[in-house]
Amino acid sequence: MEDFSQSQGDRLDLRGMAEHTSFPGSKLTFIGTAAFNESAQTRSGAGSVRYSYRGDTTDTDTTNDTLYTDVTVDLAGNGKADFRVTLEGDHYTLTDADLLLGYPTLWAAPPAVLAFGGGSEPAAVHMAFSPCAGRAPASPLYAALRRCRGEVIGAAGFSAVANVLLLVAPMSMSQIYDRVLPSTSHATLIALTGVAVFLSCCFGLLDWIRQRLMTCVALTLHDGSVDAVLAGSYHASLRRARQSGGQPVRDLTTVRQFLNPPSTLAFFDAPWAPVFLGAVFLLHAWLGVLALLSTGVLLGLGVLTGTRSRGPYSLAAEQAAKAQCFAENGLRHADVLAAMAMTY
Repeated sequence: MEDFSQSQGDRLDLRGMAEHTSFPGSKLTFIGTAAFNESAQTRSGAGSVRYSYRGDTTDTDTTNDTLYTDVTVDLAGNGKADFRVTLEGDHYTLTDADLLLGYPTLWAAPPAVLAFGGGSEPAAVHMAFSPCAGRAPASPLYAALRRCRGEVIGAAGFSAVANVLLLVAPMSMSQIYDRVLPSTSHATLIALTGVAVFLSCCFGLLDWIRQRLMTCVALTLHDGSVDAVLAGSYHASLRRARQSGGQPVRDLTTVRQFLNPPSTLAFFDAPWAPVFLGAVFLLHAWLGVLALLSTGVLLGLGVLTGTRSRGPYSLAAEQAAKAQCFAENGLRHADVLAAMAMTY
């Protein structure tokens, strides 16, 4: 590679090699200039990335003064390089910031196709290098969230108006007791009732709109991430990971169901609780104190419930995933189980 430039933010993308290590799916490990681990029994050095120099800067002979930096990867963990990229032109001091080492499944950019040699020497690969902007490409999840930004802002705006309209019922009843009953005015009662009904209809319409917006957000997030999740499930199945192949898809479905109303609408309504508490204080100070204490009790009960139930719920979800994985593996190999008479 002849045009590598650290000052321009260039980086080597080695993420496509993570699935070719002795422990597929793990992240590559940058070890600087240290030697590869030669423990072939444990394979603890699988996926190690190091760099070394070629060319002597003190050589007075200028006929062959080209400097090289070799980036090598030990995929098998046997202390031998399986892959090499040569940076021509200088002795670069590399860090992990100059390399992309993570597994590429959830990234938008496709992994590079790499060729490996079978001998003791690493395979030489000629790579067409394109400058990097200095940061990793956005994941499908992040891109889907950015596309939903307008819908989320709209839902927050509609929620603000809808929460203000929640004051229509108590305000109308207050006006009836303060004005209609003492004056026995039928015209005032009809006017207040008409205004209250109209504003209540507006509240229902705004609530329906914000529910539709959050449903669109959930669907957009699901549709924008499902391809990457399916690809990750496929690679996990190839690596024989100890989990259900369909578990990531079910997790994504759980996230989509959580984003559907009315779960997420509570996040838009919660900031308006102080406004309602202030309105109660305006009616009477003791009523405000009672409302504040009640809010504190409800908040404390919610925190206590969440703290006490988090562990059991996590354990239950983990056990359910293991049971699902066991059932799927049994169904996948039903013919083998039948041949071994391991059926019920």
